[in-house]
Amino acid sequence: MISCAPVFPYYVVCLYYHNTGPNMAEFEQEHLFCFGLGFTASKLCEALRADGWQTSGTVRSMRRRRQIRAHHDKVHLFSPTKPLSSLEEVLTDVTHLLVSVRPLAPEETLTNMLDPILNLHADDLLNHADSLQWVGYLSSTVVYGDHSGKWVDESSELRTKQDRGLRRIEAERRWLTLWKEFGLPVHVFRLSGIYAAGRSAIDSVKSGKATLIDKPGHFTSRVHVEDIVQVLRASMAQPAPGSIYNVADDLPCEQREPLEFAADLLGQPKPPTLAFEDLEDGSFRRSFMIENRRVRNDAIKEQLGVTLKYPTFREGIRAIASVAS
Repeated sequence: MISCAPVFPYYVVCLYYHNTGPNMAEFEQEHLFCFGLGFTASKLCEALRADGWQTSGTVRSMRRRRQIRAHHDKVHLFSPTKPLSSLEEVLTDVTHLLVSVRPLAPEETLTNMLDPILNLHADDLLNHADSLQWVGYLSSTVVYGDHSGKWVDESSELRTKQDRGLRRIEAERRWLTLWKEFGLPVHVFRLSGIYAAGRSAIDSVKSGKATLIDKPGHFTSRVHVEDIVQVLRASMAQPAPGSIYNVADDLPCEQREPLEFAADLLGQPKPPTLAFEDLEDGSFRRSFMIENRRVRNDAIKEQLGVTLKYPTFREGIRAIASVAS
């Protein structure tokens, strides 16, 4: 029997009820499929392949596909204007699915397509609701908005007034609806600022492009990509559909602190300082500094048993500096 319900405002999804067979299909090998083989997803795939997993996913361009196809079992082209021709076939032996495609801004699409995956492939995903053991959606802590520097956890009010934050809130809601109403095992991960070798305070200082923003009492949160990977793997090992996890380190701090620490490690002068008031209106840096909060990470420790490899920026930056030197 097929039952259709208008869950989302822009399309109708259909759930196929299966009357026979186990709740989860058994496969010989675990297989992660990633919508969006970007930086974080690629790091996760690298770790899983070392443990014998299959990995596959999507990219937006042929150039990117040529760059990474040797590192995965299959790489497919996908974009808001190029849906997968046969996702049903692609997902045949997939056990886990990661979504790292961000919601679209109105100017990026000709249609009102907030989340291209849900708009184009929701029914395909629901057809596999009983065989997918875990679905992870990568969101952002931007959803919390401004809390005047106070601590926020997964139950805190979502106060953001920024467009990118509002899009994240709506995308989270739509993905979690697939769990609440249709049983797709969705988990939401609200990521703080991601850093790693090649994209860290060390690299910024070395490039000469680092700038300290003078805004005392404004907190930022961050997390090393290796800790994101271990959080995702811990969740995959003990699924709890409907869960939301903040992914951040233990030490929210002012924007200038990691850069000053990196400069000291490198034996370089501190980067120049720019007043917050002098940041260009509408710039990403200004929007990043408008909302002030400290992000709690208790859930990943208490519920998933994670011990952070880099509990503060100091451990992470030292590790990066030691490799770079």
